[in-house]
Amino acid sequence: MKIELNQKEYRNLIRAVEVGNSVYGILGDLVDGRRYKKTSLDVENLQRKLLSFAPDFDCSGMVEKYENRLILNDEWFDKISNDLEEYDEETFWSELETTLGKRDFMRDIRPEEIEYISKNNWLPERINDFYQKWQDEFVSNGLDRLDIIWRGDLH
Repeated sequence: MKIELNQKEYRNLIRAVEVGNSVYGILGDLVDGRRYKKTSLDVENLQRKLLSFAPDFDCSGMVEKYENRLILNDEWFDKISNDLEEYDEETFWSELETTLGKRDFMRDIRPEEIEYISKNNWLPERINDFYQKWQDEFVSNGLDRLDIIWRGDLH
């Protein structure tokens, strides 16, 4: 099989594979080595293979040699790392808003909504009010007004 790419498509493929390599690398190292380590290594090998084609796409400026292999140069690595940091930031706020919104909704759930959820396997539109409440709070105040009240014992 032959896949033809132009320079822009090649660069986008390299970006996508670097993102995948970062995600699977973290999963393989930190989450569950048995579950993700092989995928992590496979994606890393795919990245190495794809980077070897950089000269063919007039993209030698994207890569540099390190320990006898091609890697992304600092400029490209930093760009992709910045994208991942922005993604992490957005994911953090979204997950926090969603988790707290669902918690508050479940504390305020109405009997007819329980029936709706069981029939539709979906939360009613009213949940968006709870999400929005938290989104507004975090946009205005960040985490400054978020406190955790510990009700348990650490021992």
